[in-house]
Amino acid sequence: MKKYKLHKNESKITDQEVDNYKDFSQFRANYDDMVRNRHKVPLYKNKKMLLALLMILLVIWLLTKSDKKENDSIPKTNVEQINN
Repeated sequence: MKKYKLHKNESKITDQEVDNYKDFSQFRANYDDMVRNRHKVPLYKNKKMLLALLMILLVIWLLTKSDKKENDSIPKTNVEQINN
């Protein structure tokens, strides 16, 4: 069995101190910001994701560019010559 230490130093809180923390609209706004916008960080602020996206785009661009060079270097023949 675990042993717990309970501190019974109860400090009295006044009604005015409680009223200072009763700003539920601000609490709700802070909560909504944390829950809803947690994963909505703009791409320019997330450097790792931006770099990964740029690297992927660079690789795709290089692959399409090299594929075009290979297709241009193959001589095109007429369909009539292939059929004969």
